[in-house]
Amino acid sequence: MKQRLLNIIEFMNYAETAKLLRNTVDKRKELTLQVEKEYGE
Repeated sequence: MKQRLLNIIEFMNYAETAKLLRNTVDKRKELTLQVEKEYGE
């Protein structure tokens, strides 16, 4: 039981990391578009 809970916690940690990475990528795309719009590419 304990091991199962630890596995679940570890999985949640991976999911959280993946979510953060996705948010970072989205933010980067957003900022890139803003810069291109302002300064023209």
